[in-house]
Amino acid sequence: SRLAALHAGARSRDVVLGVWGTVFESTDQELLALVEGAASAVTVPYLALFGSDPGEGYADWLGGLVPSATVEVWDGSGHWPHLADPDRFAERVGRLAAESG
Repeated sequence: SRLAALHAGARSRDVVLGVWGTVFESTDQELLALVEGAASAVTVPYLALFGSDPGEGYADWLGGLVPSATVEVWDGSGHWPHLADPDRFAERVGRLAAESG
């Protein structure tokens, strides 16, 4: 029903606003502590995939937090590498899963 769809949309909006609220309302130091805390808890293979270079030092920074991290750049795929080349993306995620055992 239309009412159920509206209610589901409100829940989705609340989730999105809850995440972005943290970004907008926190200091840089608070966000960095949040990211570093979450990232340092990752114990599984981690793929950071970008459509353009994330910047000098990013791979070293991430590797310091998540030793299992792999950083890949698919130049020219923009903000959505998974949509720009879905077959390549599916193959890469499948390979990551296979490597993970």
